[in-house]
Amino acid sequence: MNEVNSILDSSASSGKTFTGKPLRKFNTNHIKFRNKRYPDLQADHGKTFNCKKWAVLSTIFTPPSEAVRRFLYMKNWCVVIVGDSNKPVGYVLASSMTFRNIIFVSESDQNKMNSKFVQNLPWRSFGRKSVGYLYAIAHGAQVIWDFDDDNMLKFWIEGASPSDRLWIENFSDLKLNQSNRIPLSSVTS
Repeated sequence: MNEVNSILDSSASSGKTFTGKPLRKFNTNHIKFRNKRYPDLQADHGKTFNCKKWAVLSTIFTPPSEAVRRFLYMKNWCVVIVGDSNKPVGYVLASSMTFRNIIFVSESDQNKMNSKFVQNLPWRSFGRKSVGYLYAIAHGAQVIWDFDDDNMLKFWIEGASPSDRLWIENFSDLKLNQSNRIPLSSVTS
């Protein structure tokens, strides 16, 4: 348990290869987001975001990028946008986006969270996305798509897959020695 705490309390990456091995399990009911009411949600008479599919991003862009705006048309997807300290203060979701499937967690919202983990995350770091992952998990995420707001899918269809032939390789089962590896830049489809 001390190793887990040291990892959670760290503000840096270990540099170790990601294995995907779970370190611990936790009850999502204990995540503080459950009782947090954000101002833009209060006006919607108790609307809750309980999508099974979530997209998570951090941003410094203002106004919201086209990639974010396109999520208005994605059925069954919710988006959590995590603000950063170098994001302009005027980040505003247009009225057409308000109360839909998009939530913005501002720097101010993050500073109010009673979480040692969140407080120890460095600003101006992609690690801030962790706040979005926790938010999505606390609101029922079974699938999380990590994306950047300057990259868009070319096709926006149900499930966000341009082809039924799409597959993902996580490379966790590869038993290659160093001599068999090739640079990823040489891999083509």
